[in-house]
Amino acid sequence: MSKRSTIPRSDLADALQREQWFVGDACHELRTSLAILACTAETICYQLPADSRLLASAERMLRSTQEMEQQLASLLLLAREPHKLARTAVPLRPLVQDCMDRCQPWLADKPVVLVLEVGAEVQVCANAELLRSLVGNLLRNACQHTREGEVHITLSARSLVIADTGPGLPAGIDPLHFERFVPSASFGGQGLGLSIVQRMVAHLGWRMVVDSSAQGCRFGLQW
Repeated sequence: MSKRSTIPRSDLADALQREQWFVGDACHELRTSLAILACTAETICYQLPADSRLLASAERMLRSTQEMEQQLASLLLLAREPHKLARTAVPLRPLVQDCMDRCQPWLADKPVVLVLEVGAEVQVCANAELLRSLVGNLLRNACQHTREGEVHITLSARSLVIADTGPGLPAGIDPLHFERFVPSASFGGQGLGLSIVQRMVAHLGWRMVVDSSAQGCRFGLQW
């Protein structure tokens, strides 16, 4: 008869505590460095003349640094237990519109239309920072990987849907179970993005429905 090994609860609690400390310490150190980079990039953008060929690169550096700061903040929130997250009433339309504005640079020089369809004015009880990062991640992915057509956001009383006319999820990625470190040539990165999105959804206590085909992706958030 095979024997099943068990790990004492105290050891599991210690391991979880060490992981939370590591995430907190690492994020704190990285945030300090990123804040310096963001300040430097902002200064360069301010000092460069409007017709400088370096301005676009400086603005891209500033934008990327700000996105990394937001991702680190989200990782810190994910390191906490869901019931310990601060939650407030968050109006969704202005949050989505802000994320749309931030995604405009990804649509530059591409025949892609960004559309928001609002069926109802909605407020949800959620952690605003985590929710902004969730919507921003999904919308940025859609804008990055859609070469032509549209990215369509639909807001209704019980759901938020982001649909695009991009290439769809790469083969090997299961839309029901996003695994960490599954890289994709067409999506770039190290395969962490969608896994983190799935964790954000779980932390909010929501549900995500994903449909993917060669005609595009559709991410539906339900609460």
